Amino acid sequence: MKPRWQKALLTGLLAMLVGILPSQALARPIAAAQTCHASAAMNGSYAELRRSERRWICDSSRFDVSPDSIFLRYRLDPATDSAPALSFVTQAGPFASMTIWVVDSYGAVSSQRFDRSAARHITGGPFMVVTLPATPAAAKLVIVRIDRPWIKTIASHAWLDSKPEGTGWSNGEMVAMALICGMLIAPLLLNLAFFTVLRRPFVLWNVGVIFCLLAQALIATGFIHLLVDLDSYVENCVSTISVMTAVACSLMLLVTFIEADRQSPRMRALLKLAAPIILLAAVIPTLPLAALQPYSVLINYIVSAFTVLLMVAALIDAWRCGSQAVFFMIAGWTPVLLVATYRIASYLLPMARPTESVVPFQLAVAIYVLVTSLGIVFRFVD
Repeated sequence: MKPRWQKALLTGLLAMLVGILPSQALARPIAAAQTCHASAAMNGSYAELRRSERRWICDSSRFDVSPDSIFLRYRLDPATDSAPALSFVTQAGPFASMTIWVVDSYGAVSSQRFDRSAARHITGGPFMVVTLPATPAAAKLVIVRIDRPWIKTIASHAWLDSKPEGTGWSNGEMVAMALICGMLIAPLLLNLAFFTVLRRPFVLWNVGVIFCLLAQALIATGFIHLLVDLDSYVENCVSTISVMTAVACSLMLLVTFIEADRQSPRMRALLKLAAPIILLAAVIPTLPLAALQPYSVLINYIVSAFTVLLMVAALIDAWRCGSQAVFFMIAGWTPVLLVATYRIASYLLPMARPTESVVPFQLAVAIYVLVTSLGIVFRFVD
């Protein structure tokens, strides 16, 4: 059992964390009577889309950022909504500009154009918010135009909110995510300590994996904005490179962690070749080129799909060769690979709703880190 002072300290830290986080109890997303989306060229307009109703998709599928712009349309019923819509909240991600039109119950129209710097990041989660243009009465129709978005989730995970500062995760979800991030720090320090004693390459590769996953977790959870306010483009670049660097390090971890005589030479050579290619594939889509905008995230997901298949093949190869250490890799990577497969499928399949699955992915990452750290201990005493 833990001493009382440790329990009291843990309780106090959690209470402090809850206390410094903004309360979301009074804010809530607005449930629109109808939510639709449509894609258009840069010279396209809402007037053209309004005359072509068939171009609107009124379900959570077929999101497309290949054209220059994507429109979101929210039909509201002021008579049934107890709180008016005051802000637009969406998944944080790069875009060129955003224009919002609000039509109130009397027919008055108000509009405003925002650039990327106008979107404020919410403390509670990986979201950004802009305040809706003011109207004399409650809004009955809100149109949002997002020019040159880089990710589908900027449209698939967007909503209107009843508070100007928007609604993020609840305090309970924030505490859970903070605990998960904390679970990554202890194994990182433990592995660094292991490396001072057991100077084996797989320990250093595991440190690289954990460090990159921790960096990505700070961005994916939005906690990075408690420390520094990053531009959404920079944030996307750091997140992408962190994930792909973690993947490349994990491939090298498989090469060095599995017993030398328990992995086929061809698989070992393939993993060594794939690691730098994946790093290169991560850097190219982050270049600030307009021509890459529609394909940047798509390239990363295709590379991720290839990586999942390669890792599964490598784990099976080591198992068939009689490796004992591979069972730690299988137990650690299975949750991550399952969540990654779901994220890849939801993004690439046109009828699926793109999702980042932040909470399940971070939980899977925490499991991976704990299990592989146990694997390091196993190799340490082996």
